[in-house]
Amino acid sequence: MNGAYVLIDLDALERNATALKSRLGDFYCVLKCDAYGHGAEKCAARLYSAGIKRFAVYSLNEAKTVRKAAKNAEILILGRTEPFFSDELARGSFIQTVGSAEYARALSALSKNVKIHIEIDCGMNRSGFKPREIAEITLPFTKENVLGVFGHLSCADEKELSEAKK
Repeated sequence: MNGAYVLIDLDALERNATALKSRLGDFYCVLKCDAYGHGAEKCAARLYSAGIKRFAVYSLNEAKTVRKAAKNAEILILGRTEPFFSDELARGSFIQTVGSAEYARALSALSKNVKIHIEIDCGMNRSGFKPREIAEITLPFTKENVLGVFGHLSCADEKELSEAKK
């Protein structure tokens, strides 16, 4: 055989996801970048039929792909969607990550019906509100539109955890 290939065991994917759900309750299955090259639509369809109802993707286009396979799933977009598409976010019942007051204002100026998750920068310094900013800002969304808060822990998978604990 020439070249590389990937074989996805959808049975194993389903077993692993349902085992996690039985231990943790609901969680987001991250399917960004075509499920890391494994086929987001197929993975979403299998996971959704197994009772997984929350997915995270990077872009609006990825969200649309997952929506085909998971009609009533909660789909969180981790990357930035241009505010111009805020009505499409609302129509698709997608949840948009918001990590700055400027971005929140731009989204809400074009649609009051966008659902959001607030991203907090927990030390990775990629994106999100700095922890000190949260207490000082007022977001232009109703509390019904704010569905959650999340962040990435810096260095949480390393032996030395001082950065993650900070």
